[in-house]
Amino acid sequence: MLERGGIKIAVVSLTPQSAIKENGVSISEPIGTAEKTLAPLLKDVDLVVALSQLGNAQDQELAKRLPAAHIIVGSDLSMVTENPFWYDKAILVDSQAFGYLLGRLDLDLAFPFKGFFNNEEIALTQKRIKEMEARVASGKADEGLASRLTRTKQTSQLGPQLGGSEYRHQHIKLTKEKYGKKNELTQAIAKEKERVRREALKE
Repeated sequence: MLERGGIKIAVVSLTPQSAIKENGVSISEPIGTAEKTLAPLLKDVDLVVALSQLGNAQDQELAKRLPAAHIIVGSDLSMVTENPFWYDKAILVDSQAFGYLLGRLDLDLAFPFKGFFNNEEIALTQKRIKEMEARVASGKADEGLASRLTRTKQTSQLGPQLGGSEYRHQHIKLTKEKYGKKNELTQAIAKEKERVRREALKE
């Protein structure tokens, strides 16, 4: 549990059962365990963040079974989500593996929570869908385009959310030139590390 600016945030981490195979050590079924763990907390929190190592397919299942999760931060080695995926009111973000990209998600939260929106992304998605629909209708599209069109409609925001919370999402490329140099996040991260250290030492 965290509290920032008066907003109470529950953070839960999910690891696949196959992650540890040591004798005497076992991992409970992650999604069911997360459901049970969060249930008594939900009445006292404003935002739920799930940090998932389960992979994209399981993250979709997580969004269905744990509708209380507002944000799912994935870690699928086989994919990068340039823009968040949508599963009902939850959004899934997933940066590239091995630290090549730093994902950043900024939120302007509005309560009671009614969902997230990003007007720029809505406009781009609507344009992309129209282009895909035109290609499918022309009969000249490849076999996979129709399924990609369906998936886009299912996992993208297609219209504005009245009373929703606006988000902005970006990937920061950690190139050789940029890696290790100070950026706008460096100072904030350093302050947070120091706060956690002092709290642990009760200074």
